Amino acid sequence: MFGVEFADQSLRDVEDAAAFLNIPVLGSILTIVTPEDRARRRRKTFIITGVILMLIAAFVVFCVVWNYLHPGSLANLMTTVKSYIF
Repeated sequence: MFGVEFADQSLRDVEDAAAFLNIPVLGSILTIVTPEDRARRRRKTFIITGVILMLIAAFVVFCVVWNYLHPGSLANLMTTVKSYIF
């Protein structure tokens, strides 16, 4: 994801345009956002949120199953983590 962000050569603001063109920029035009763009962004946000929630749910299920199969192991882990934090 970072590679895609750094490979993007588009101009993001007035300062980028002024630096690229080597001339003073007098003004700019706002980005035109169409309803399709809004729907695409909303859909992307919904998908990313869903994936994050599924990963959290899978982690919780994993912890519950692990604690069932290895009683007390998560409590020992949390005690060790607390000792490093506090």
